Amino acid sequence: MDMNKDSEYFRIGFTPCSKDCWRNKNDLIVEDISLPEDIQEFIRELSQNFEINSCFAYLCLKYRFDTEKTCSELFSYIKKNNITSKKQIYKETPRKAKNKYFPNQIFNACSHLGSCENNSKCSCYKSKTYCEVYCRCQCCNNAFFCSCNSCNSNCPCFLSCRECTSLCHTNCSNKAIQNGLYKDTKIMESYTAGFGLFAGEDIDVDTFVIEYTGELVSNQEADRRGFFYDYKKLSYLFDLTEDLDFTTLDATRIGNNARFINHGGENEANLIAKPFMVNGMLKMAMYSSRKIRKGEELLFNYNYNNEHKQAHNISK
Repeated sequence: MDMNKDSEYFRIGFTPCSKDCWRNKNDLIVEDISLPEDIQEFIRELSQNFEINSCFAYLCLKYRFDTEKTCSELFSYIKKNNITSKKQIYKETPRKAKNKYFPNQIFNACSHLGSCENNSKCSCYKSKTYCEVYCRCQCCNNAFFCSCNSCNSNCPCFLSCRECTSLCHTNCSNKAIQNGLYKDTKIMESYTAGFGLFAGEDIDVDTFVIEYTGELVSNQEADRRGFFYDYKKLSYLFDLTEDLDFTTLDATRIGNNARFINHGGENEANLIAKPFMVNGMLKMAMYSSRKIRKGEELLFNYNYNNEHKQAHNISK
């Protein structure tokens, strides 16, 4: 069957993906193509998550399977079976999940006349976040700065999961992330999986160990990347908070030593994750949940559901 002209626009402005690309064919004819069940399922999943076309499917199959199917054959299969991209409804992607701590909103500096209290024009009031030094307002809302001498665990800033700012006491010690006060850690071969992160010194309980850093991406982008990460058994996505966009960290290509922290079960994990507001930016801090000895592997409970545990070979 000859191709309809409504597909001609696919040909314009695109480079053929291979010598057997359908764009190199003068007479485009849809044929009956047989594919193995696992490849059929893979193409169906692609259509659920991406704008599907044969070039994209061909490149993905090369990445995932050892198959000799050409782009032209995939073009016929997709057309013959009327496979189209569904409206983007993303499957839940396994991501490391934090424990339940505040803050749960993204700071957006306010700028307005009058008080922030009950002010519908105040972004801080609407998002229920405290004002920071970047706000251009004059109100009591920005008075949330401590006057502690030592800023220990009783510091109101620390209890609200925010690091102290320049407006707090000058001798404040609640600036571990800002000052990069990481504990000594070492990357070594792990008995858990591949390489892991190990303590290079003794660490007391409830102590800041390291910040989990990575590329900040949207939730939809995290779902798209997670689709491929699942096939490679990669697990570097970390949710900073729920129900907000651009709050997922991806440490696959950009990150620090924290990306090597392996999963530990409820009785094995010695780290917990705490999101902290640092000068208006949301950061993920890893704290010790108990005393950790030098040379001990650092473990964190990823909080995966049973499906994701099975996909990533996690038993606990």
